Amino acid sequence: DRALDSGIAVLCTTATLVGEDLASAANQTLATYNDAVRALAVARSLRLADCNEAFAQALRAPGAVPGAWLTEDGVHFNARGEATMARTVVASWQIDAATAD
Repeated sequence: DRALDSGIAVLCTTATLVGEDLASAANQTLATYNDAVRALAVARSLRLADCNEAFAQALRAPGAVPGAWLTEDGVHFNARGEATMARTVVASWQIDAATAD
């Protein structure tokens, strides 16, 4: 509230996946948290970078090989994961990715 009251633009982000198995117990538990973040963003009219959905879509894409597709070890991003996160955040700010530095 203080940030909004001060005119600061607030960006909510969902958590990325835990590992690359969309059906894992950890990702099912994380879904509840991410749903709450999405609901908060809607209720407060805040920007949302839905990183969880972006990662899930990347893993469902043709040619994706879950396991080391977006991460080095299930936690730390590889270049593809970093690019997915960056594109998602840039898009949420409605910035043209072609001109963003």
